[in-house]
Amino acid sequence: WPTMSDATYGIECTGDYSCREVSSIAAYDDDLPFSVSFNDGTNVLQGATIICPKNAECNLACSNTSSCEGATIECPLRALSGVSTAFCSIRCTGDTACGSLNFVNQEAAAIRIEECRNNWACEQTNITAYPWNEPYELSCQGTGACSSAVIRCPLYSDCSIICDGSKSCSTATIYKPDTKYAFNLTCIDSDSTSCQNQTLHTQIAEYFIDVAAEYTTPGPTLIVCPENDRNCTVICDEANICTQSTIVCPLEA
Repeated sequence: WPTMSDATYGIECTGDYSCREVSSIAAYDDDLPFSVSFNDGTNVLQGATIICPKNAECNLACSNTSSCEGATIECPLRALSGVSTAFCSIRCTGDTACGSLNFVNQEAAAIRIEECRNNWACEQTNITAYPWNEPYELSCQGTGACSSAVIRCPLYSDCSIICDGSKSCSTATIYKPDTKYAFNLTCIDSDSTSCQNQTLHTQIAEYFIDVAAEYTTPGPTLIVCPENDRNCTVICDEANICTQSTIVCPLEA
């Protein structure tokens, strides 16, 4: 059975399938750091739903076989300005530990996957780097560790991805940082498959908001540009459509 630890404020699941498919493992205080961990067992959090605090760091250590496979995680949202200390920090270090991991509101969530180590650890997983303005290094170590994953580097900083093992990053889709930042991809294997059939994109630091099309009520309203786009254009082409509105622009890179 899960047991609470007051010292670390979190939940510890011990034993095979101990928290598998639990419908809600939720932080009870949105302002305190929260952690989910386990010392032993396979498939411990497989298919479970984890709700992290809204205003504090949330740590998950997925360290055993299929430990977090197919789990759904609700992480804090990114700050509208500046860099928040509220984010999900996730380590995937067991076979298929984070395969097919799901995130609620992924486009707006603050998520940082620290490593994908062991066979198929992050297969078919959306891997993001938060914050967007700090250097990021991802190690995909093991057969198929990041196979078919979608990897998003920080837009405003250097990014390094190490693909170490057969098919470790094969068929992955990688979004590189803006062109003024360094990107390094290292492919290590014995069968030339670690970086096979990858798709590489350079992230587009340009965003358009057509207020008339995207907002149903004329101003005043809150219009928010994504923090990970350097240039944001807000189009106000109807009478009073942006009157007294608040427009949140991205930070200068």
